[in-house]
Amino acid sequence: MKGLPLLLGLVAGASDLSAQGEVLRAVAEAREEGRYGEAWRLLEVVEDPVQRAKGEAELLAASGDLGGALSAAERGLEQAPGEIELAWRAASISITLGDAARSVRHVGNLEAGLATAELAPEHRAAWASSLRGLSVRADELGVLADKKCSAIRRARWIALLLIALSMGSLAALHVAVGRR
Repeated sequence: MKGLPLLLGLVAGASDLSAQGEVLRAVAEAREEGRYGEAWRLLEVVEDPVQRAKGEAELLAASGDLGGALSAAERGLEQAPGEIELAWRAASISITLGDAARSVRHVGNLEAGLATAELAPEHRAAWASSLRGLSVRADELGVLADKKCSAIRRARWIALLLIALSMGSLAALHVAVGRR
């Protein structure tokens, strides 16, 4: 906490990339030590919206707010659709939350970002491996979502059939009692 005022003073109104880098390192350190409030205050002075979105997504995920982390990653992706770290974070969280549509969309974002990213061969291989894993999990979620929709449709038809049978039985009973 003692370095917070110094760092905030260093970057207040500054767009110096080295100063922003120092703030982002301080954010990471505070996050890793569980000082989430301090990390958030530091993030508020980061001027680059994509870097701020990355930091917010990481911080919110670390604190257990996956929905907030996903929203932060998606805000960053609005600014930089090909940003692979944000796309990876959004895809991973979407899969964890079981959101099939978003996970497929963000896996697609990651794939598109990797197609244009300038990466060293060993990093490209690692990213490609991660993409394959996320893609498989997103596809599995899609299959499960389809099965769930089919099961819900079947359940509705069965419920309607049972209601119709019940109504028919009640009508037949009413007729039978009326004849007595």
